[in-house]
Amino acid sequence: MRKTASLIVLSFAAFLFLVKCGGDEKKSADSKGATPTDSVAKETPKPSIVGKWTVTNFQTTDSDMKDDPDGMAEILKDAWWQFDEDGKVSSTIAGEPFISGTWTLSDDGKKLTINSEDEEGPGVDELTVNTLDEKTLKMTLPDEDGGDMVWECTRN
Repeated sequence: MRKTASLIVLSFAAFLFLVKCGGDEKKSADSKGATPTDSVAKETPKPSIVGKWTVTNFQTTDSDMKDDPDGMAEILKDAWWQFDEDGKVSSTIAGEPFISGTWTLSDDGKKLTINSEDEEGPGVDELTVNTLDEKTLKMTLPDEDGGDMVWECTRN
């Protein structure tokens, strides 16, 4: 009788141990073995360039443009960039269309490639993304004359 009671108690204890351990595993790891803490650390999203960005500042090393403050002020009037999820891009300067085409952003988020077509024909521009976060986009476009155009934008 004593053996039977001991066997029942031991069996019940083993059952509780297995149930308790099995429950913790289900709560602490997903089907791939990652814990919730691992998932949060690995799935932190990168800021997205998708959306409309208002140009707040424009700088250039082009001496003709730098020496014309009225022209620079005009550039900023109704100037924006729009990057759509489907890969389309459009932009205006002084309320006039500037770029229309498609865009891709490198995996590291540092190179923005724009394929566009304008009155001069198709073209590809490669911009350096200096800053990209939820509120700020700063990008540099090398000028054909060896200078740079720097766009500073805020998200709408």
